[in-house]
Amino acid sequence: MTITCPAGCKEIEGKVYGDKIYTDDSSICLAAMHYGTLSDLGGDVEIKIVGAQNVFRGIEKNGIQSLSRGQYIRGFEV
Repeated sequence: MTITCPAGCKEIEGKVYGDKIYTDDSSICLAAMHYGTLSDLGGDVEIKIVGAQNVFRGIEKNGIQSLSRGQYIRGFEV
């Protein structure tokens, strides 16, 4: 699936849970910036939906702080 993210999406409200694999309720654009595949100038992001994960660990990367969360039913990879 491909998503188009607008420029300036870092300023848009949203949360990111995880690292490398993110919960499906995470902001896709912020997750892509966290992962390092997108800048705040926007652009297209390709994601892959994945199944349940036992844990999502938060970490600061590329100026974005992700949050930790326990088991969740679905996620995505950037």
